[in-house]
Amino acid sequence: MDRLEKFERVEFVHTMPSNKEYGVLYVSEYFGLVICLCPDGCGEEAVMPIKPHNSNGWDYEEHDGLVTLSPSIANDCPYQAHFYIRENKIIWV
Repeated sequence: MDRLEKFERVEFVHTMPSNKEYGVLYVSEYFGLVICLCPDGCGEEAVMPIKPHNSNGWDYEEHDGLVTLSPSIANDCPYQAHFYIRENKIIWV
């Protein structure tokens, strides 16, 4: 798979689905989590706890279905992916 340049869609869920789709950003505001399959195509999950649920988590913003997280995400996967999510777009570091 090629690296993604943006998430195709965001799904706002209560609980996370067991089978996740590549290119989809899953957000559970209830549980304070954002999860996706790593956008580098490795198939590993990237899990980001969000504030205020987790004081050490990511800052999370959502406007009109567009999600921004900060700081950057460094996923411990085979390719050591490192990226930002800005309004669903992926900015590779």
